[in-house]
Amino acid sequence: MPRVSPGQYYIVPQFGAGYYPVSVLLGGTEVFGQRIGLVPGSPPVRISYRAARGSLSGTVENGASASVMLLPQQVQTIGFGRVVRCKADGAFEMAGVAPGNYYVVAIDKLDPMYPQTALGDPGFLNKVVTAGVSVRVDQSATSPLRLKLIRWPE
Repeated sequence: MPRVSPGQYYIVPQFGAGYYPVSVLLGGTEVFGQRIGLVPGSPPVRISYRAARGSLSGTVENGASASVMLLPQQVQTIGFGRVVRCKADGAFEMAGVAPGNYYVVAIDKLDPMYPQTALGDPGFLNKVVTAGVSVRVDQSATSPLRLKLIRWPE
């Protein structure tokens, strides 16, 4: 990063289906999830990833075309949530999920402004999380989930 202005930063590595960040080193110091100061001559940043092999599947009662949201329980990683649409029979699958603790919730419709709404409104997140089911994802498939459909929080 040759042209970074001096200042305080959070380094938020990309995350996706099939991989997840495990470490952010500034020089030799772990800084994942921490605010760091960068100045000219700061040591290099090194980001390490692992393959995500966890998966979730299940059904949503009366869930044709519902959305299933997977939200990390740790707030620092909230941008790493995932959403899938249910099939006509209410079945859903998510592959390439990083290990961790999550909330899973099935919602009747997904507001098109979801990312901005979720990231900007703790009250919204609280409504979604309290309606969700807590689940632990490891590097293998979890037991199939059976979720109840809830209305989109207004």
